[in-house]
Amino acid sequence: MSKVKQLKSAEFPFFISLDVGYLQLMGGNLDKNRFKVSSLAYSKLPLDALQKGEIVQKELLGGMIRKLMASGQPKSIKSNFICLNIPDEFVFSKFLTLPEIKSDELEATVFFKIKDFLPYKAEELYLDWQVLKDGSNNLELSVVAVKRSILDSYLGVFKIANIFPQAFEPESFSLARLATFGTLDPCLIIYFNTHKVSFCFAQRGVVLLNTTLNYHESGVSEQEIFDQLSKSAKYWQASFGNKKLIKKVFFGGLIRNELMLKSLVKEHFGLQLEKLPLPVIVPPNMSLDQTVRLTPLFGLSFSPMLSSERGKKITLIPKDLREKRKAYGFKKRFKGLLKATILFLWGFVALYAFFSWSSYFNLEKTKAALSGWEKIVFRPRQMLLEKEAALFNQKVAIIEGVQGKRTKISPKLRSFIKEIPPGIVISSFNFVSSNNSFKIEGQANSREDLLFLEKSLSKMGEVNIPLSSFEQSDQPKFTLTLELRN
Repeated sequence: MSKVKQLKSAEFPFFISLDVGYLQLMGGNLDKNRFKVSSLAYSKLPLDALQKGEIVQKELLGGMIRKLMASGQPKSIKSNFICLNIPDEFVFSKFLTLPEIKSDELEATVFFKIKDFLPYKAEELYLDWQVLKDGSNNLELSVVAVKRSILDSYLGVFKIANIFPQAFEPESFSLARLATFGTLDPCLIIYFNTHKVSFCFAQRGVVLLNTTLNYHESGVSEQEIFDQLSKSAKYWQASFGNKKLIKKVFFGGLIRNELMLKSLVKEHFGLQLEKLPLPVIVPPNMSLDQTVRLTPLFGLSFSPMLSSERGKKITLIPKDLREKRKAYGFKKRFKGLLKATILFLWGFVALYAFFSWSSYFNLEKTKAALSGWEKIVFRPRQMLLEKEAALFNQKVAIIEGVQGKRTKISPKLRSFIKEIPPGIVISSFNFVSSNNSFKIEGQANSREDLLFLEKSLSKMGEVNIPLSSFEQSDQPKFTLTLELRN
């Protein structure tokens, strides 16, 4: 398969075809090398909307496209870029073999070689080509041409619909692109549409030869298919002989008699008939008839992501329009950069304003203390001192709170000392803040001195002396508890 290039979803186009009285729109994006269909919309075309491939009711078609974009299912189409399938009956194609030439001489050489084969004057056509490098010293390329009046009518419609075309691609090239998912060797794609059978010989996504058998609502007979396939096989043999051998034959669309087709392919090419690869994810409610009609669009959906060996694919976009597209892309990137810059500046200003207002409110109390309408300028050093002062005041407040909860024992200690009579020695003294009491241990000269101590301390509060402290008559050791009065 050709080289895959991922596009941003915002730049990914949607896809349009106008064929067999239907206007079809398809949107989606790449999902792991498969195209995932996310939007579908189609409508019948008015009978007089197209004449020989040219759109004659541009306003009507432009309005229809915008409405279908909005009504796409399961979701609307948002992209402003499109790729369009051109029916092969309005496309002239010719495969050329040229000697190896310089890239800057290729365009002039192509025009010189193709001019004698064109069905109209060169100035009446849009020409484009795609190169197939076969590994020898020759260049092989496929040239296509479409009448300017046809493509200009499409461009007029797209201008009305306010959408920008990225590529106009023949249906056969879209089918050839699908075949690259099965082989890069020369192959034949037989595609059955609702009104025609296409026989497309291709290699590496480049159409080498294409013939079409058109039929009406009554359908096509087996004999007609046999005759057309035989004619195409002979044409292929006459054009390429043994230079290119068909390695695979694919079929797509609705086939009434698959066994008959397999037999014909086996007879003419000696190969098994295979289904055309469809690397797409479709909505579960898509009908078989829709799938058949959309098969070329499935191939077209990979055109923004696949590039040929020479990096050029057929787009048929006029030169002036390509230049406008480049200018549009530059303007779009510039607008994106400008938008990002504005958002960054707004974010910076908002952040600066936030910190400025925070500083303002932190100093509001200080400003309120100032009288009059004085204009105060707060310098960074002043602001730092204000913050340090605020932190210091917080610490002082915490210390004062702790001290407020503590009991001031200094005055009570002095009162206690005054009440201790002679003959008493204090060896241990503890203050218990939980119940506002003293726990005292010591020794008295006599029991009488201990009783006198109890009487003296009772002035300060309730005194408790265990009876065990009175057991010794001479120099008794004691322990007492003094619960202070509030």
